[in-house]
Amino acid sequence: MVRARAIGLVAFGAATLGGAALGYLGERRVMAGQAQRVAEADPSLAAAPGWASRDVESHDRTLLHAELRAAPGRPAVLFSHGLGLSSRVWHDQMTVLGERFHSVAFDHRGHGQSARAARGDYTLDALADDVAAVLAETAPAGPAVLVGHSLGGMAVLACAARHPGLLGERVRGLVLTNTAASRLFSGAARSTLAAAVSTVQARVYEAVVARSSRARRRLESDDPEDRPSTDLSLLATRQFGLNPEAPPELVAFLERELRGTPPVVLGACAPALTTVDLQDVARELTVPTLVLAGSRDRLTPPRQAQRLAEMLPDSELVTIEGAGHTAMLEQPDAVTAAIDRFAARVTADAGGGDGTSARRASSR
Repeated sequence: MVRARAIGLVAFGAATLGGAALGYLGERRVMAGQAQRVAEADPSLAAAPGWASRDVESHDRTLLHAELRAAPGRPAVLFSHGLGLSSRVWHDQMTVLGERFHSVAFDHRGHGQSARAARGDYTLDALADDVAAVLAETAPAGPAVLVGHSLGGMAVLACAARHPGLLGERVRGLVLTNTAASRLFSGAARSTLAAAVSTVQARVYEAVVARSSRARRRLESDDPEDRPSTDLSLLATRQFGLNPEAPPELVAFLERELRGTPPVVLGACAPALTTVDLQDVARELTVPTLVLAGSRDRLTPPRQAQRLAEMLPDSELVTIEGAGHTAMLEQPDAVTAAIDRFAARVTADAGGGDGTSARRASSR
């Protein structure tokens, strides 16, 4: 019986690997054409929107880059992006909501146009303090809503815990999209592996390739061209970062964003995805929270969003149909409208608007 079980396991494993290989070969043919389109990624997403820019000095003197659509006297909406991305992923939301709110999107330390951590600190506490620093510098007065995606959502939650004095009169509500309060990627085993790979990359750098100038450049560079696009990287981006039917130009844009973040930064931030537990913070949150889930999110599936919403004292759960892990890119109209309604409601006494859904004004 033991022998039969062993043979069965081997056969199952072989079939699984064979199926995966055939599947990949099929995907490779499709993705090969996409690899040629990276440079043709949708310019309305890839290009900086050209609004006001500002550098903000965080608690440890790390310089953070922020983009603003200034609207003095109006409630603020501050956007915090996820691991490996940048403020550019909020282009559609900034475009539309910037007409009704004082809108700010910033790059986390080591991401986008922000500097590397001045003291090498990439902990969630540091990211949370960055959120507070950007809010204080770019929207120093009046009510605000904090919006966070994936790791950026955890940073927003951590900010609420580390700076409780902000909640209430200043921060009227939180929007958490494609995120969780603990073990961010526990909903998918393969995503946990991805986080582990990022950590291993950093360890390999420290232990093996530190003497190789070429390897060092690839690991540390902010230029995505130092880490060329491959069929596999595009395939992984589409399968885990987006829904499987995402258009090629969106896959190309997101994959380029991820390649633009140095692996050493990804590795330094990765532990926050799998080890930090903010469930107690969520249970004690004193402001309304909107939880957005992607119906096709493989990294933080809808059941995780449901658990998060259930532990929050005052929450609203909205599932974005057809969206994967980056709902704000895949279904921008639905995400923008949901944020608009929520922000207008929680800031209504400060002139946040009438809560009607915003119409998309993006050039995309």
